[in-house]
Amino acid sequence: EHGDVGRAVEFLLRARDWERVIEIILSHGSEVFERGHMATVARWIEEVPEVVRAGRHDLSLLLAFLKGADGQAAASEDIASKILTDHTATDGERCCAMAFLVLLAQWRSRPETTVDFAVRALRALDKIEDIEQVKIPAVMGLTDAHSLRATVLISGGRAQFLAGNMEEAREWLELGLASTGASYSIWKVSALGSLALLEAWAGYTRRAETLADEALAVALEVGTLAHPSTADAYLALTFVALERGQPNKAALSLHERTLRVH
Repeated sequence: EHGDVGRAVEFLLRARDWERVIEIILSHGSEVFERGHMATVARWIEEVPEVVRAGRHDLSLLLAFLKGADGQAAASEDIASKILTDHTATDGERCCAMAFLVLLAQWRSRPETTVDFAVRALRALDKIEDIEQVKIPAVMGLTDAHSLRATVLISGGRAQFLAGNMEEAREWLELGLASTGASYSIWKVSALGSLALLEAWAGYTRRAETLADEALAVALEVGTLAHPSTADAYLALTFVALERGQPNKAALSLHERTLRVH
């Protein structure tokens, strides 16, 4: 199911070759993530004994990211929060943890909390960019400063939307979409889909449909239609269909998304 990387990791786990397991997870985990198998990589990490993982903030950050992306918000928040308060963590690691807390926007009951995290994360990124000696850990090659800024803006925009701040949400999402980090396809799909959902909610159906179609076209091109990042685009198309009095088309959009996931 997970190709050569998965077979290699499963073999090494059985052999208890923990260092090789960690090496492969850190260098190839993104391949499995992009296929939407976040829970698989998280399980691999958790099968490595805690005594081996102790002090490995890079592994903890990866685990926090994966659990958040898989909808395990409480577990993700616990891990990221511990890194924020760990005196052995670097400024770059704390900045990364703060960004991951922002990514939990859709699962947090108080969106204002996420907005606060987003503002703090952007300030931390600004500070880090002014200090060349501070390095951000490379979690699956997706946590350089540009990529983190894009994810913070996009998730912060979602939080503004959930808080009912429509203009602020649109501004944040458009900034995220225009940012350098949004060149990564999954972040781009996520930004386009969230902006489409916002526009559909606001009644701008034509723009919502255009944005959602673009998001799904990008996902189709790179083979990630089943990835969670497409969810907002499908929801946007559902709202558009309902607004136009097309309930069957709305149901079809939701059904297609369900089929993609399963």
